[in-house]
Formats: sequence, structure tokens, C-alpha cells
Amino acid sequence: MLLRKIIINQCSWTNIFPRITNSQWSCVCATLREACQKLNLLENDAHWDISLADASNIAQPKQIRTLFSITLTTCFPANRKDLWGKYKDYTSENILHRMRRINANPNIQFTSNIYSEALILIEDVSYQPSTVMDLFSIALGLASVEPPKDRIIDGIDLLPSWVQGKKIDRPIFYYRGNELMAARYGLYKAHFWCWTNSYEEFNQGIDYCPGMDLKGMTSHEQLNHTSQPILFHLGRDPGEKYQLNSQSNEYRNALQSIIAQVNDHRSTLVPGKPQLNMCDRAVMHWSPPGCEKLDDCLKPPPSTPYKCDWPH
Repeated sequence: MLLRKIIINQCSWTNIFPRITNSQWSCVCATLREACQKLNLLENDAHWDISLADASNIAQPKQIRTLFSITLTTCFPANRKDLWGKYKDYTSENILHRMRRINANPNIQFTSNIYSEALILIEDVSYQPSTVMDLFSIALGLASVEPPKDRIIDGIDLLPSWVQGKKIDRPIFYYRGNELMAARYGLYKAHFWCWTNSYEEFNQGIDYCPGMDLKGMTSHEQLNHTSQPILFHLGRDPGEKYQLNSQSNEYRNALQSIIAQVNDHRSTLVPGKPQLNMCDRAVMHWSPPGCEKLDDCLKPPPSTPYKCDWPH
């Protein structure tokens, strides 16, 4: 609703967080997320809270850490700190018991070091690269159901990684429209095309990489690097700021592995029919849940489909 107001009224972001009031409370919201949550326009973390609460009653700390890691990496809860504060004791119980046993002191209580060790273990679970497309295969794995055999499934079942700690080397492909912009395999990522957004958008104040100026990367002109892709080692350089030397053995070996994955991917790729080529303002969410509270539900305009223009 608030985002719709910004689009319709062309308000600045700083003007969209006024004092919001009702009969029970009054506040000034610092972020769009906070404002939407206050107005009950954004899904909260109740379902993740319930899942962790249920697990805390029956599961071992390692299993709870795995669930917490999966929740963070695939479900993107709004209030991660709140969930951690509520369930950090349950994720750390076995560490506490170990410390009591080693020190022969049953009175030792939870400490920041114990919580830090639990967080490190949670982080270890999260090193496995994953995408939202994996959720389908993971759900099938949880239900012990075989995936369909009559089609290519993009996602993979990551349960062996999350539950048993097995490392699964899998490629991840980054598309922008129909163009393969980049690909990752292991800790290496190759960029074949680089483009932030058009000058048209940039001159309107839309900057996807504010404050960043990386040669060959952050450009408003579409740069073709397919003949010599830009490579990064994400373990040493998660921010992708330091390109690997294209003359090094590391570059050549990593690129060879990535290209093999790309070729295999393209050999089984069946182009789909674009579903976002046509736009129609009538299908926008003009009356989302909660608009009644603001007395601001809008009447949809007449349906007039037209060819979409995606300048980014």
C-alpha cells in the first residue's frame, strides 16, 4: 500500500514515513518495512516463530540450528534478531552442557562465547549455495517423494548438505531476461555480461550500485565479457571487488570448470515463453489487504494491455 502510494503520488522516500496513528498507538516509522508491519500490510514472522517453537520442544540443538539456518537462507524472516534472541538458548544447549562437563561445573550459564559458537555452527550450515528454485526439490526430499522424470527440474535437494553436512558442488546461473549474465560454480563466479541500468534510469536518480565504481562491472552500457569473463573468488572476495588475473592458472582452471557447467546447462535448456512481455495497469494490486484501515482502496482502471518496456 505504501509502495503504491509512492508510485502514484511520486513521493520521495523521506516523505513516506510520517507519524502513523490509530486508536491504540502512535509512532514515526524509520523504514518502509516498519511502516508496513505497523499497518499489518506485511507478513510477520509468526509462522517461522511457530516452527522454531515446535522444534525447540522435540528436537536436538543441532537440528534446531539446521532449521534456523534454513529459515534464514530461504525464508528471509523480517526480524532475524528477534528470532535469534528468542531461540538462541535452544540452539546452544549442547554447547552449554559440554562446557559444564569439561569444567566440572554444573553452574555455568549461557555466555556470549557459547552463543558465538552456535552462530558459527549455523553459519557453517549456510555455506551451501542455494536458490529459491531449490525449495521445490527440498520439499520433495522432506516428503520422500521422487521428483518428476518427464522434465528438467532446475532446483536440487539440499537436505544432504543441511542435515548431514555434505558439500554439494552445484552451479548457479544468473539471468537477466533471456541473457545469461553470470554463473557460479563452487567458490568461483564468472561474469559474462555486466550492466547496472540504463542512463535513462540513472539520470532519473535510480542507482543500483550507489558509491561503487568497479572497472568493467558497474556500467550503464552493456559490456560483453563473453570472450574473457570476469572472475571472482567468493571465499576470499565475497564483495566481488578484486578480479582474478586472466593470465593466472587459477583463472584458467576455474573458468574451465564454469564453462563446462554452462555448456551442460545450455544443452538441456528449453526456452520458455515470456510471461512478463505484456503489461496492464488494471491487474495491479489496487486494493490490497489493509487498504480499508487507511480508507484508501482504489478503483482499478480499465484493462488496456500494452507491450512492456524493461529499461533495466
